[in-house]
Amino acid sequence: MYHIPNDKRAYKSAALLQDGLVACLKEKPLSAITISDLHRASGVSRATFYRLFDAPADILDYRCDQIFTLIEERMAAEEFASPKAVCSFFIDQWIANADLLEMIVNNHLENRLYQQHLQHAALVATTLQVPAAEQLPFTADLLTAIMPPVLAEWVRAGKQDSAEQLVEKIRAAVGQLLRLWE
Repeated sequence: MYHIPNDKRAYKSAALLQDGLVACLKEKPLSAITISDLHRASGVSRATFYRLFDAPADILDYRCDQIFTLIEERMAAEEFASPKAVCSFFIDQWIANADLLEMIVNNHLENRLYQQHLQHAALVATTLQVPAAEQLPFTADLLTAIMPPVLAEWVRAGKQDSAEQLVEKIRAAVGQLLRLWE
């Protein structure tokens, strides 16, 4: 868990710890990173770390929340022609943060990405244009469950596909599932 108060020094320390974590992850897996490692890499004291975070992995959660906040702000400012456009936009925002996705996948933390998506499922639900209102929660939950493994597979496959290509792969995979259930 993280506890970032609304003040400039805390935000700056959190940013330094994020940079420090990235540097540490280039040398060893997350499970081997200590608070001392983060202190050396970031210049942020142990006491400040513990005021802001409980564990090194919480820095990744904080970064994911920052991305979701940015996505939410951008989605509020945009008008989307279709649910497909929403999905492409959403995936494109994560592709822009490929370094974070790579850290998550390389450290086998996809479950944390899934938890972050669950926490922000309302964002998907309010943006999708689903014709039947009673289907909206199911659609939002399904997309929430689909996105983390799709993003993880994108990283494992070498980060080659665009957002539009990933949306098409999701559509094709869902289509295959539907055919299996006929």
